[in-house]
Amino acid sequence: MVSSYTFSAEQFEEDLGELTSWLQMLSVPIFKIEGNVLAGDLYPSGFSDPNAMLCPEMGTILKALILITSAPNHGEKRQSIRRTWGEIAQRSDVALAFVIGATYNGSLDYELEQESSIHGDLIRGNFIDSYRNLTLKTLAMLEWTLTYCPMTPYLLKTDDDMFINTERLLNFLEAHREDRRKIFGRIAKNSQPHRNSDSKWYLPEESYRYLVYPDFAAGPIYLLTGDILVDLYQTALKTPFLWLEDVFLTGFVAEELKIPREDIGKVKNRADVKRILPCSLAKLVAIHEVTTAEQAEFWKSFRKCNKTEEELFGLGQDENISDVNLALGYGVRHF
Repeated sequence: MVSSYTFSAEQFEEDLGELTSWLQMLSVPIFKIEGNVLAGDLYPSGFSDPNAMLCPEMGTILKALILITSAPNHGEKRQSIRRTWGEIAQRSDVALAFVIGATYNGSLDYELEQESSIHGDLIRGNFIDSYRNLTLKTLAMLEWTLTYCPMTPYLLKTDDDMFINTERLLNFLEAHREDRRKIFGRIAKNSQPHRNSDSKWYLPEESYRYLVYPDFAAGPIYLLTGDILVDLYQTALKTPFLWLEDVFLTGFVAEELKIPREDIGKVKNRADVKRILPCSLAKLVAIHEVTTAEQAEFWKSFRKCNKTEEELFGLGQDENISDVNLALGYGVRHF
């Protein structure tokens, strides 16, 4: 007996729609955040404490502006940076500041006011400071730069658990001083959304239903050329909100603007640095997940190695680093 099948135009359209959706996800990805709430609808612009004098001459004399995202209660981390690689802010051609949000804690607010009065390097936005509001913190970073430092050729965004090898950073900036409309960082390619609700980076399909993200620069450190800041900020405000700030800004927004993302290289996680020679470590541009104690240790080693490399050997970027280790009497050690 042959079973009968009644053709339905409505059923055909439904099946065709499902098939088309799957083909789109399996072929050329369509990077589209779901939802109608734009980032600009959630972002409270302005600053309670802008410290406008941080950027001299609107950034015209700078090589780079370094903005470090920090939590309000991370005073010890900020101080460890000031005492180590943050000394780069003493240069006339580099500006450095910490970006934080608002709190509901009166005593903490008082401590922040005192810290800002002493150091003058805190930028306090009007958004509530929380991990889920990192996208708003990034928007504050862009707004502040466009308001008070619009002529900077580069904006380096980094976190307060990063160690930056400032000598290597300056070398990188010099080598790329002619670059235009680019984002440099640790580029994540074909990264998939975390669908496990227990994940720190969980993203439900209702927010983004496709299989991969656009290429993006991982949040702990990325470098933006100054000529893209206006476009990034204006487009970000009109983009559906996504709390994963690096995916949002350097992924979706950059993809919309067709801004190239290039891998900066020589950036490591602290967990990847096991057995290492200090002067081999000094080849890196940055290290992530560094403790306050390690900031001082790395800074001491890096300064000694950079000085030896320059004065004793007159080396280029990475040549004969093993010779520098030997000259300083370093053997393989654990950090």
